[in-house]
Amino acid sequence: MPKINKINKMNKMNKNFIKYAIDKSLQQVYKYGRRSPNRVKYIHYWIRNYVQNRLGNNYRCYSYNPLSVKDNKEIKVAGKFYSKNSDITICNNEEKILGVISVKFILSNYKQNSNNYFESMIGECYNLKANGIKYGHIMICPLNIPYYDINSKLKKIETLKSNDIMKYTELNNSNIVNKPDMLSFNILDIKTDEGVIPNPDLFKKLNAQKQDNILDNIKNKCELLNDQKINKTFDFTTSQYLVNNSIIKSLNNYMDTIEKDYTQYQSVNTNNNNNNNNILDTRYNKRKKTSKNNINHSLFEKLIKKIKK
Repeated sequence: MPKINKINKMNKMNKNFIKYAIDKSLQQVYKYGRRSPNRVKYIHYWIRNYVQNRLGNNYRCYSYNPLSVKDNKEIKVAGKFYSKNSDITICNNEEKILGVISVKFILSNYKQNSNNYFESMIGECYNLKANGIKYGHIMICPLNIPYYDINSKLKKIETLKSNDIMKYTELNNSNIVNKPDMLSFNILDIKTDEGVIPNPDLFKKLNAQKQDNILDNIKNKCELLNDQKINKTFDFTTSQYLVNNSIIKSLNNYMDTIEKDYTQYQSVNTNNNNNNNNILDTRYNKRKKTSKNNINHSLFEKLIKKIKK
């Protein structure tokens, strides 16, 4: 595929991700609150469908489905030390778990909690990879992030800097064996007048007219920070990491890795089965030969006895 067509297709998928997953998720934020797990379910569902369509019928993908009561299946995945429900789980047709994808959608107080997010991701990654399961992680965060106090009052607006993403950049570029197989950090460009989404915690206190105005204000006002803005905002190393590990690129590379490893796994199993069959055939033939020799020996003894008589 020509490079220009590949880029256009990727840009189209990025826009599709924003239009469906992010816009829907922001609606859920105002309906249920910024801490509600409902805010990420449309994101999980979009990623699940993208992965399923990309991998095809030889694989099965599971996640919560916000559109169906019957299809709300989050798989409990057994790690080396503990089991946990996975955001998105990728299996083969025999339900062997090949990989998982975790998602973190952050809308406020990122800098205050960034170390906690990172440490949680590292622990989850090691737990699963130590049990032979591939692990991918996707971060989604606005460029300008509101900071709220304990009473949900807006205290300041914090802007992401290279230093805030440095630990993800260094981990991704490291040679650590048990690092994530996919580590994608995606920055949202919020194009409201304030540059941030209005405080979701105050939404329910407003009358219906003001609620509608807020929902209209944020609709179609969000997009992924483009490469040009990334290069202007962050240093070279951080920019390279962000551009090369955007959500669509990362998902495609992650699925390539899963397909490659699973193909190798099938090939090894096939060879092992063939070797086992060869061993069984050899043992059978050996027993057969031994049995035949025993019979011939017995006939020979009878013949000698007859001659002696």
